[in-house]
Amino acid sequence: MEAISIGAPFVDFLTAHYDHWDACNGVIRLHSGLFGHSSEADLVSTAREADTTMMRCVTRFRVLASPHMAKTALALRRFNDDDLDAIEKALMEGGYVETLMATREAIDRDREQARDTFVDQARQVLRISH
Repeated sequence: MEAISIGAPFVDFLTAHYDHWDACNGVIRLHSGLFGHSSEADLVSTAREADTTMMRCVTRFRVLASPHMAKTALALRRFNDDDLDAIEKALMEGGYVETLMATREAIDRDREQARDTFVDQARQVLRISH
């Protein structure tokens, strides 16, 4: 099997990661008084669908690439999972959106590092130089 034939799960995973992050941003924007194009229910649904896509891709990574690649993907996914949990908790506890936004900004550097690690490993698996 050629390395390029497994490229789709890598793209799907990273796209789902961004879709999830964007949906969570949309929920925060709604609760900050900013209007969006989607309802909170639609945004949460988008985040959950993205999570499902990410987990399906992790399975492909484990089978087609390596257990190490799957672990790297799970490390990046953890940021999305924690993000949605924190948003739901903040909203249930009174909607402390400002605190939540500050928390997200604080972990963003770690999330970006995990994303870069994922991308670097994906490039190695796919034999893409950059």
